Amino acid sequence: NLIGDQYTDNDAITTQVVNYGTVYVMEDGVDITACSGTFVDPGGLYANYPQGWEGEMTIYSDTPGEKVRLNFVMFENSWSDFWLYDGEDSDAPLIGYYENLDNPGVVSALGPSGAITVKFISPTWTDGPGWEAVISCYDQPDDDFMFTEFTRSLYGPYQDELFTLSATVRNVGELAYDKDVTFTIDGTVIGTVNTGTVQPTEYATVELSTSVAYFGDVV
Repeated sequence: NLIGDQYTDNDAITTQVVNYGTVYVMEDGVDITACSGTFVDPGGLYANYPQGWEGEMTIYSDTPGEKVRLNFVMFENSWSDFWLYDGEDSDAPLIGYYENLDNPGVVSALGPSGAITVKFISPTWTDGPGWEAVISCYDQPDDDFMFTEFTRSLYGPYQDELFTLSATVRNVGELAYDKDVTFTIDGTVIGTVNTGTVQPTEYATVELSTSVAYFGDVV
């Protein structure tokens, strides 16, 4: 800080300091057991990942009963292949495949092991910044559903024209449940459809056919 001059708007300067905690660099076949810290690409925190690198490893929770969660705060994998699996190896269910700037965001383990497996292959002709992911763990609730998709059969239906609303939900809880999905137009309930029993990690899609009674109704 500067003190004492007439114009104070330029009298201070700041910088951001990030606490990465323990930094875990990806190594082929070297698993991690942690609920904190930062998981980074094979190049380390301040360097690009190497060309022609290939490997797989698994992150386990170090807290009994809790499951791993990764929050990718940076992801730049140009021309590289990156997979996440919900389990202890690449035979586990695929969470997703990501490349280039396709940031996975926040990813949570749902399977019984509570682990997330990472597989990465970089090209032989170029390198890149890679990724930084904050490691945490969470206590998976018994009953937890999330919406994954919502569509309608007509983009702009005319008054009294029949169209179909479709909603897809996923059970991200630990136990099987059914859920009522309620559809509204302009805040007014037009119908409710039950999913039936949905097993953990599974999806269910429900549909409802309806029409708008007045011009300008919002679905």
